[in-house]
Amino acid sequence: QREDEEKPVNIYDEQMMIELENLELPKRQKEQEKLEREKDEQEKMEQEKRQREKEEQEKREVQEKTQREDEEKPVNIYDEQMMIELENLELPKRQKEQEKLEREKDEQEKMEQEKRQREKEEQEKREVQEKTQREDEEK
Repeated sequence: QREDEEKPVNIYDEQMMIELENLELPKRQKEQEKLEREKDEQEKMEQEKRQREKEEQEKREVQEKTQREDEEKPVNIYDEQMMIELENLELPKRQKEQEKLEREKDEQEKMEQEKRQREKEEQEKREVQEKTQREDEEK
């Protein structure tokens, strides 16, 4: 053991070790940086996941609360009955309006038809007059 300690250190070996360490250092640094980036990305992903889960939970809670409130809210039968009565009152009025519109439409069609008939009769009358006039002129 003493001999080993007293043995002179081989400077060449020592220099080789230093050079090897210097060559390995950037590689180890890159690996360390890569590991840190992966760790950061993993933490970020986990944080985003927790945030999404939190938002989803809040959304569910709001939906459940709203649903409970809707279910607990009593139905106002009086309001419903009033709406039905109003609709029943409006129905005959709408029917009368529709009938009136149909009558007006029918009357309009009838008037147009009568007008066409008069125009046709007048045209025929003119044609007969023209024919008679030509015949009279030819005599």
